[in-house]
Amino acid sequence: MKHRTISRYFAALALFTLPLLIAPITAFGAKKITEYDEIADYSTTDPIWALVSEDPGSRKVDLARLANYAQVNPAAENGGLDFRRSSHTLTWAGTSDTLTLATGFMRHGRVIKSLTIRHANAGTFDLGNRSVLNFYADDVVTTASVPTVATMTNITWDWSDGDITVTPSDTHTGSITVDIEYVDNPPPTYVTNEETLTLYAASVGYQITDSEVQTAIATTIETLSGGRNTVLFSAGGVPGIYVKIDPDVDTLHADILTELGYTTSDEHPAFTVDGAPIDHFWVGKYEGTLIDVTTGTVVSNASAKTSANLRVASLKRVDPAADITFDETITVTRQNGAGYHSITNAQWAYLALRSLTLDHEVRGNNDSGTDYIETTETGTLVVDGYDATDIHVLSGAPYVAWSHDNTQWGVWDLNGNVFEWVVGVRFVDGEIQVIPDNDAVLSTADFGVASSDWRGIAAADGSLTAPGTPGNLHWDASNVDGSGNLILDDAVTNQSDGSTSSSTQFNAITSAVGITAPAVLKSLALYPLTIDSPARGRVYMRNLGERIPRRGGAWVSSSGAGVSALDGYGTRGIRVGSLGFRPAFVD
Repeated sequence: MKHRTISRYFAALALFTLPLLIAPITAFGAKKITEYDEIADYSTTDPIWALVSEDPGSRKVDLARLANYAQVNPAAENGGLDFRRSSHTLTWAGTSDTLTLATGFMRHGRVIKSLTIRHANAGTFDLGNRSVLNFYADDVVTTASVPTVATMTNITWDWSDGDITVTPSDTHTGSITVDIEYVDNPPPTYVTNEETLTLYAASVGYQITDSEVQTAIATTIETLSGGRNTVLFSAGGVPGIYVKIDPDVDTLHADILTELGYTTSDEHPAFTVDGAPIDHFWVGKYEGTLIDVTTGTVVSNASAKTSANLRVASLKRVDPAADITFDETITVTRQNGAGYHSITNAQWAYLALRSLTLDHEVRGNNDSGTDYIETTETGTLVVDGYDATDIHVLSGAPYVAWSHDNTQWGVWDLNGNVFEWVVGVRFVDGEIQVIPDNDAVLSTADFGVASSDWRGIAAADGSLTAPGTPGNLHWDASNVDGSGNLILDDAVTNQSDGSTSSSTQFNAITSAVGITAPAVLKSLALYPLTIDSPARGRVYMRNLGERIPRRGGAWVSSSGAGVSALDGYGTRGIRVGSLGFRPAFVD
């Protein structure tokens, strides 16, 4: 009960943050939350302003309520909260210089009970109880002016960079004392689930660097999920929830193994890296969200995605990143550190085959916030602001059918929300080219246009060959202008002129006469199985030039969305609000 109470404290308090006198509050990705009860429906049963005074606009903390939520003795002095006291004196000698006290004091996760400025000669100014739980260094400069006192016309204090500074407006000789009473947040070991992890992460600028805290948080999520999920921390401490995919646990159906020519599930190419087997891989449970580690904020989808300061998070109840190019996804995921990468097509394919094994048709946001078939399943809409036509939903909608395995611990939003770039496969003038096995996870993998890592697939036997080898597999079209149905062939007869494309429901793709789809194509979810295939998901193809696929569908894809969906008519440089990515990790 104590942990649940603390999580409610986090949920309520995290939305009431200073900077003082600044009205907008940023939380949950790029969204600005102004309707406070919008978040209450999943994080707490109490009103969002439960922990502030009766005047929510004042942002003052109600210490008694805070004490109740912290499970300490509310009848004791200060509610039993362990307030610390700090006193600082500044002295001017005939100057109007800005002096600094309490370096780094206004940090994330701190609640100020009182901040009193006392001039040595006369006058005081008491700021009162204020929360600085989500203070960010890049916020608008926050200042407050002290009323005129006997020997000083004006004093301005500022905490815009985390330090408290005091500036007299005129030349001054004398001293000023600042007395501060404060209490830090309950420790992060009170993170009890995915929602409170998101709230705590936001409260500390999405950077958790203390190794003991990292271990405590990861252990909590691992315990809740029975070891199926964990929390990984990037360089700089940005957290992400990841799902473990183990071929000995997440096995494929015997009939699928037979058609693919496998004896065991670990023969799937997703479990071979650099010629050696791997025991498992990790996939971001939710679509990727970008964090700027210099500001501790979620990066707006309208912003550039090229900064070396960006890291990738995978968290519940946030807006997924979008408007990002193929090459940018590779760069930002690698900036997380060793082992991180953008999800590979081999990994995506294994998830799709696992869903098929479980006879689970993954649902999701493919119809402006809802699933087009199960219309009662509706996520929390997020209109990004810079483009009102891009209607994402917050990650982790409360429907297990939106996960790949129909459980709470699976991979979410593979159907809809935003298309996701996958790495390790491309199409060049219709020729299907891949990076062998799951080598696309390697930090040395080269996805460049002219890279020698790319291999073609021989139509005769499915072996990997040099790109451009006669007889390699291609995507052809049924109409002479490159439109119509998608057809697997060993050459292109009907090529697009750059404006046309072919399309077919995934499970209806056919081959030209004399062409048999090899097992490798089916294992990569590029061709349907004969025994069964997911009903949802459409494939689009433009067989001219280089095309980089994106999978899953978007909020507007309707019946075209699904784990088998593939959009193969975009270039690597395309940037749209319906296109994002997902991080993954190998040990």
